[in-house]
Amino acid sequence: MVNPSGGGSRVFASKARGAKVGRAWSNKAAAEATGQRINKQLPSSSSSSSSGQGNLMMRRGVLSRGVASTLALVTVGSYLGFSTWGRRREIAVAATEGGSGKTSSLGFDLSMSKEEINDAIKDLSELSVKVTMNAGTERAFTGKTVNGYSHDNKEDGVYVSAVGGLPLFDSKAKFNSGTGWPSFFAPIAPDHVREIKDTSIFFMPRTEIVDAKSGAHLGHVFDDGPAPTGLRYCMNAAALKFIPRAEYEATYKKQ
Repeated sequence: MVNPSGGGSRVFASKARGAKVGRAWSNKAAAEATGQRINKQLPSSSSSSSSGQGNLMMRRGVLSRGVASTLALVTVGSYLGFSTWGRRREIAVAATEGGSGKTSSLGFDLSMSKEEINDAIKDLSELSVKVTMNAGTERAFTGKTVNGYSHDNKEDGVYVSAVGGLPLFDSKAKFNSGTGWPSFFAPIAPDHVREIKDTSIFFMPRTEIVDAKSGAHLGHVFDDGPAPTGLRYCMNAAALKFIPRAEYEATYKKQ
């Protein structure tokens, strides 16, 4: 996630900056191209000088368009969640790096085999599989949990992993970040999530958050959140399942 976010989100700000830079380069290229056309129409006292300037402007124009295209690709690719930056996730590796044979601080089993993961994702949507297994990112302000709750859901309850079923975030830690993605200032328990260094966007290193049980990609964490932690866990709704408080307390919590 992601990500990218506005209203207190550095990722969204980075995207916005990227988009502005892209537009600036494009506008510069257009202006230089216009300058080239004008130069061709105006008489010159030195043909060799005009030719040299024209070639220089042309080279700059090509460079500008190339940089603009690259920035646009990175920005759009990150926004749409393209997994073209070496992020192809191996389910077996994700499962192996999980907490095999361990029990969490809240008493939940952290082990999940490759076969169990494959079985769990069979009924997920294409988007949910893309997000959880290939580190994709849903579009801002459009996300829904696997059981249909909107990204800006305000009901009381607990968000669990769409793959492993592990409780991840309590709605009491949820806040409106203005980013269009479910945001929390802390996980339900520190050992229910894992952090992984993410360098998929070469100019913007991030910290990826995955489900500690299944290894499923959830989103990213940033240090621009509210008190008491100062952190913003920017999650994909498509990687989560929402359990209303009464249901969680009555049944799910006892599993």
